[in-house]
Amino acid sequence: MPETIIGKTLGGCRILAQLGEGGMGVAYKAHHLRLDRAVVLKVLHPQLAANKEFIEGFQREARAAARLEHPRIVQVYDVGWQDGYHFIIMQFIDGETLEEKIAREKRLITLKAVIILKAALEGLGEAHRHGMVHRDVKPSNILLAKDGGIRLSDFGIALQVGKGKPQEKGQVVGTPQYMSPEQCYGEPVDARTDIYAMGVTFYYMLAGEPPFEADNVADVLSMHINNPAPDVRKANPDVSSLCSTIIQKMMAKRPDERYQSVPELMSELNAPGVVLEEARIEGEIQMDFGITAGLPALRAAPKSAPPPQPAPPPKAVPLPQPVPPPQVVPPPQGVPLHSGRTPMPFEMMDGEDPPAAVPQDGPVQKVSTTILLLAAAIAAYLVGPAQNLVYAGVAAAAAVCGWATCRRMNANTVLLFGFCIGGAYVAGASEVNWFSWTRPPYAWTDASFPLGVICWLSGVVSLWSRRS
Repeated sequence: MPETIIGKTLGGCRILAQLGEGGMGVAYKAHHLRLDRAVVLKVLHPQLAANKEFIEGFQREARAAARLEHPRIVQVYDVGWQDGYHFIIMQFIDGETLEEKIAREKRLITLKAVIILKAALEGLGEAHRHGMVHRDVKPSNILLAKDGGIRLSDFGIALQVGKGKPQEKGQVVGTPQYMSPEQCYGEPVDARTDIYAMGVTFYYMLAGEPPFEADNVADVLSMHINNPAPDVRKANPDVSSLCSTIIQKMMAKRPDERYQSVPELMSELNAPGVVLEEARIEGEIQMDFGITAGLPALRAAPKSAPPPQPAPPPKAVPLPQPVPPPQVVPPPQGVPLHSGRTPMPFEMMDGEDPPAAVPQDGPVQKVSTTILLLAAAIAAYLVGPAQNLVYAGVAAAAAVCGWATCRRMNANTVLLFGFCIGGAYVAGASEVNWFSWTRPPYAWTDASFPLGVICWLSGVVSLWSRRS
């Protein structure tokens, strides 16, 4: 294909650069002018384009492939002819081919190879359900996108079984390294032909090289026809025996001895024992492909794993010890001990009810408390001298202290109330007449009344300075 085709517009696509070349033609990266997106434009080789019968079959099968819409299949957009070029327009996948990946990594670990194989088989199974056979499955037709997607490409020579004209006997279509024996003979093909090619691809992923190689195409075809599939474990000892058995059956010489369908093969790939790698590989798979579906089914025990032993009876696990509470300094002798907390169930005797919860400190109600203090002080002052009840102030203080306790005040507030009422008692006991400023002969010293008033006012000021 001449290089001058770059820059040319075919089918509404401006050709930008060459991507690769195969047996059917050359693949180019192009820009679809109407869709404004990157596409792949495959142009047939001139010798194929000269075969009218081939062109008719190519166009018919390309249109059939365009009806395949599946996340594991590269979408075919259009097929056409212009200026002597026969071409097919397909979806562009930003990534690399499986062949390029194998060339870079030499060979793939088993778990990674199985995941790629299963993804490609999903697309292949969809084509088989529509009655289509790919006929050219190989690593260069399996695309690995940068976003983690895996797609099967190049259905350009796909055969729609039962429709159109099948290939004539003796007509060889495909890539020699991946052709089944019936393809090498030029015999009719079906879905089992694609399974054979997938087996060769699977071997290539694990071994890093095709199962049959020779200096010329004839010798390669002869090996596919006559030589049994080699044991992949000779090239990669890390592969499981079950995985090797699967490849042997996929590459069986007679189609009747292979897996008869993609679902049958997928069921075998999901069986335990296919993969021997440790769980650390899962992280690599997630970063590389973003595909984790089916990993538990693929996971198997390591090599030479001992038979599972019965689980021992569970051992008694000691309960965690509670953190001991802070040590409290005991009060002086004779003062009742009160911890301020509700005893735990294990601290009480059987049948004993837990004590009521200790009231917590509550807000000081300043206005109502001040009014009560004032009333108590006046009562102590008036009632005490009039009735000659020297202890009227003490009684009033005790009553207020009891009331304060009922209102969930703390101990400091109770003492504050007592201090205030004590001041009122001193003032009342001095028997000073507030209205005549006279005093009887048995009155206390002149300093007793001012002292009581000062004490009472100090208590009120302290009350209002407290934080609610």
